[in-house]
Amino acid sequence: RGAILAGGGAEIRRPTFAAYSQSRELSREFPGARGFGFIRRWSLGQDEAELRRARADDMPDFRLRELTPHPSERFVIEYIYPQASNQGATGLDIASERHRREAAVAAAQSAAPRLTAPITLVQANQKPRQGFLMLLPVYAPGVLPPDPDARLARTLGWSYAPLLADEVLRPLLEAFPLVSIGLAEHDQAKAFFATHPDTSDMGDADTARVEKSLSVFGRTWRLELQSSPALRAQSRL
Repeated sequence: RGAILAGGGAEIRRPTFAAYSQSRELSREFPGARGFGFIRRWSLGQDEAELRRARADDMPDFRLRELTPHPSERFVIEYIYPQASNQGATGLDIASERHRREAAVAAAQSAAPRLTAPITLVQANQKPRQGFLMLLPVYAPGVLPPDPDARLARTLGWSYAPLLADEVLRPLLEAFPLVSIGLAEHDQAKAFFATHPDTSDMGDADTARVEKSLSVFGRTWRLELQSSPALRAQSRL
């Protein structure tokens, strides 16, 4: 967000954002993030004018895409870098899908980062419901109003990072190979991420289990941990 505001806010241009992105060491600084981008609010009913502006911004083949048709305003991914690992994301209107739209609005109204519900990233569609967008609002200059709707009205767009659960959690999985780890939305029975989707091989009724509620950037998750027979044997319990 700081780079967007320093680069001109609503007037930022693609070469400026690309240069900033290339200065970061993504894998070392932000393990699990597939990149960083900027989602811009488009003026309602001004698709053609917005498309001309986006194409003039060093991307003549820029195209608008929707996940589902909708008549409301658009939240469009204009920049996402590195481009190689995020093919298919540029031009996507995230307001055309409920989970993405709800998280973006919640971030703008709360002036805080928000995480989407589990989604299927367009750049990783082979991993259904294991992706997320982390969204941070970018406001027009001036004093931020306390009213949530007034904050939304002042929102220029969002800086964001696409995430995949297994990439973010890889260090944890490597540290605890003898523990089954599951994550679920608090109101969903089925986990969106599990190291052992079928836990029937994890032991009998004496298997140690832990369940905990987690608050994660506006979402409530249920964390489930389950020990394996190998862990019990190794621990000599």
